[in-house]
Amino acid sequence: MVMTSVMVGINNGIYQKLLTEVPTLIHIPCVCHSLQLAVSAAAGSTLPRNIEFLIKEAYNWFAHSTLRQAQYRNLFKAINDNHNPFKIVKSCDNRWLLIETAVGRILKQWVELKTLFSIVRQKEKCYTAEIFFGMYNDNNNLAYLTFLHPILLEIQLVNKSFESNNADPCKLLSDLTLLVRSVAKRFVNPYCRKDPLTTNMDSYSSNGF
Repeated sequence: MVMTSVMVGINNGIYQKLLTEVPTLIHIPCVCHSLQLAVSAAAGSTLPRNIEFLIKEAYNWFAHSTLRQAQYRNLFKAINDNHNPFKIVKSCDNRWLLIETAVGRILKQWVELKTLFSIVRQKEKCYTAEIFFGMYNDNNNLAYLTFLHPILLEIQLVNKSFESNNADPCKLLSDLTLLVRSVAKRFVNPYCRKDPLTTNMDSYSSNGF
C-alpha cells in the first residue's frame, strides 16, 4: 500500500476507514517508499553537511552555465583520451535514492573535478571553486563517499527489483533480507551475534565500542 495521507492518514485515510469494517486488516507499507524514507531519514540525521553540500552543489555548479560545462568537458577529454565526462546529476530532497547516481558520478571523476576546481580557483579567483577544491582535496571526503556508495547501490538495486511487475515474491523477500543484513554488517560490531531482522541494533553499532 502506498504511504500517502489519503491512503494511511490517521483521521480520514482509506486504511483507517477500512479498519472500522475489518478490524483484522493488516497494513503492509510499500517497500519502495519505505526504502526511500529510510534513506532520506538516514541522510538527514547522519550525512555531514559538507558531504551534502558537495553532492548537491556539484550539480548546481554546471547546471546553469554552458561555459562551465564546456570548460570541464575539454579538461576531461584532455585527461581521458578524448572521452566525454559523466553528467553530474541532481540529488532531490524528496527522492533521496537519486543520491546513489549522484555519488557514483562524482566518484568516477573525482580527480578530474578536483583538477577543474584547482584551475578555476587560481585562474578566476573564485571563492566557491576554492571551497570545492578544498573538499575534493580532502581524502576524508573521498573515503566517506567510497564507503557510502556501495550501500546506496545495494538499496537502489533492491528498490528496482520491487518496482518490477513480474518479480518472484520469494526472491524479493530474500533480496530485502540480504540487504538488511548487508547494511548491518557495515555498522555492527563484528562480535555481535544478534539478528538485525529481529533486534534493535543501535546499542550494537561499532561506534558504541
